[in-house]
Amino acid sequence: MGTYKYKYNWNFFNKQSEELYYFLGFIAADGYISNNEIEIGLNESDKDLLDKFKILICPDKPLYKKDKTHAYVLKISCKNKISHLKKFFSMTTNKKAEEIRFPNIPCKYVKDFIRGYVDGDGCIDTTKGYYKNNIYIGPRIRILGNYDFLKEMNKSIKKTINHNTNAVRKKSNENVYCLTYNFSTAKKILKWLYKDCSICLQRKYDRAKKCSKAW
Repeated sequence: MGTYKYKYNWNFFNKQSEELYYFLGFIAADGYISNNEIEIGLNESDKDLLDKFKILICPDKPLYKKDKTHAYVLKISCKNKISHLKKFFSMTTNKKAEEIRFPNIPCKYVKDFIRGYVDGDGCIDTTKGYYKNNIYIGPRIRILGNYDFLKEMNKSIKKTINHNTNAVRKKSNENVYCLTYNFSTAKKILKWLYKDCSICLQRKYDRAKKCSKAW
């Protein structure tokens, strides 16, 4: 692995766990991957999650603070691990947004990977529905990504949560797509993703619980 200034827990990447697949999902959504390092940046209010990643991967390595934006950054440097990570995501360059594909994940850990992805690049809120002059308010999940990634994610969710959502729609004129779940489907997915989980972005967990009232 080479010589490093800080001691890394490389076994974290070699042993399958809920924490590993959550981390991989978060990287897929909100991480920067270059040839030399992985970088995750979060606002000061979400720093607790970065601290958890740091403890799991490299406890002695300090987080880098960006004073102007009040954000914290965790950097992981290892060409070998990054090369494996790119293969896992079907990437051949550093253009993650365009190239990344939904990876092959053991069924046991699919929800952890997706929870990490939603925490990194998903929106949990409420939406309105209308029926016979009545207004209904229920949970909504919106997940951003490229078309192929989201189509495969939706297929993976269907293996556990029975639903009829198939549409992956392009977001305005951007080369970004959105997968949306509403009402009962969103409620079932949020409960599946977040109830009894051991790692998540606390802000998203609180929002999921409030919007879905599922647990």
